[in-house]
Amino acid sequence: MKASRAKTVKKSAYMKGENPELRKVARGLRNFVKGIVPGVKETENAWGIPTFEAPNPFCFYRAGRKASAF
Repeated sequence: MKASRAKTVKKSAYMKGENPELRKVARGLRNFVKGIVPGVKETENAWGIPTFEAPNPFCFYRAGRKASAF
């Protein structure tokens, strides 16, 4: 069996240097996923990207360099 490289995180530092409004969006996304997926855990993959697992990885989020409006 292959060992997982992901590590469990209590609070992600991934968004620390981002725009405060973007951090609010990320926090909302995290709360949403944690609220609808039973037993989900947030981990940080080998590249430092926040990933959700239940029990296997099923999604992640990433902040882009440029903000765009639709």
